[in-house]
Amino acid sequence: MSMAVMSLILMAILGIILLSNKLPVATVSMAGALVCGMLGFIKYPEVFSGLAGTAAVLLMSMMIIGGSLFHTGLAEKMSNAFLKVTGTTERGMIIAVMSLAALLSAICNNVGVVTTLYPIVMDMCKRTRTSPSRLLMPLGYGAAVGGIITLVGTSTSVITSTALETTHGIAFGFLDVGYIGIPMSILSVIYMATLGRKILPNYEYNFDEIAEVDREQISSKKMVLSAVILVCILAVMIVKPKGIPLYAIAASGAIILILTGCITEKQAIQSISWPTIAICGGMMAVSTSIMKTGGGKMIADSIVQILGDNANPYIVVFVFFTVVVIMTQFLSNISTAALMAPLAMFIADGLQMNPFAFAMMVAVGVNAALITPVGTQSLTVIWEPGHYKFTDFVKVGMPILLINYFCVMVLLPLLWPF
Repeated sequence: MSMAVMSLILMAILGIILLSNKLPVATVSMAGALVCGMLGFIKYPEVFSGLAGTAAVLLMSMMIIGGSLFHTGLAEKMSNAFLKVTGTTERGMIIAVMSLAALLSAICNNVGVVTTLYPIVMDMCKRTRTSPSRLLMPLGYGAAVGGIITLVGTSTSVITSTALETTHGIAFGFLDVGYIGIPMSILSVIYMATLGRKILPNYEYNFDEIAEVDREQISSKKMVLSAVILVCILAVMIVKPKGIPLYAIAASGAIILILTGCITEKQAIQSISWPTIAICGGMMAVSTSIMKTGGGKMIADSIVQILGDNANPYIVVFVFFTVVVIMTQFLSNISTAALMAPLAMFIADGLQMNPFAFAMMVAVGVNAALITPVGTQSLTVIWEPGHYKFTDFVKVGMPILLINYFCVMVLLPLLWPF
């Protein structure tokens, strides 16, 4: 049996275990990474490299930045402002939280959006005695769908656009993806405020777990300083200076907050969700294994063989989109985009179809990791603090995934005919 097949079998086994909800998620993720090393899919130094990789640094840094909002009292001020606008009704809070997350995610990293808004949402929950499981999912899904509103909302859109430009000399405009992303985000918010609200889990929550602000430590000076630093960090992330990666920007912001006393070193460490870091690190190793062993390429090659040369354009798009969606649920969306975007260009040329439409289809598909909490980091971040089960994401995320299908199969051919 080839390593490619073995890596795909391992992914399936991990998926089944996670769906069963019988074992701690972080433990399963780390065990999966260790097995990848033992089977020779990746070298041992790579097994746990995700725990100290750039993604982990970005996550931890943004969690510290979010923690500073809480400890300076700024989160309380912001949640009060939110509640004045939305009221204390659950539907109003869902619409506000999800809409804000989507808008911010259009120009900022979705993990940064979730970790920044997290303390504000938790404070809103405590004030209204609303279980966090009712608001954290709208937060995570808002950040997930909002990334497709602009070209810079997610790096996968840039990767797909680059593949299109390399092969055909054309590229996405700043708002081209928004023709799909904006209606998709609006429909997702409407769904979450109506049908989604009925199926959102409502787990009992010990509100004592949500720490109280130490009012003796609050000072207006630190609150203003924290707000200024936060705005500067977000501004630099939007501008994205050449040569400075997001994780370096976030880490710099976290260090500045500690040095200025906006958050203590102890509080910074306590702000980090270590199970979330373990989940991300472990699943990243599994994703890398599938790509390195050729498991991802095996899936891609199978598509070409199944489709043939004379398939109906709509069937081609539906099948290809479905494969991209399945892959991105468990693999890194960046890896999926890097693999599937060039393949999409090859298929479009071979079938004499519109390469721009195919590239757009891939951009939407790799961003549709919506029915598992391991494909999109904005959902991974809320998994543990929301006390969610793996199956919760399948139930709540499936209708949003269907909205993605609707936009691709109906809007895509209207905007860019196949």
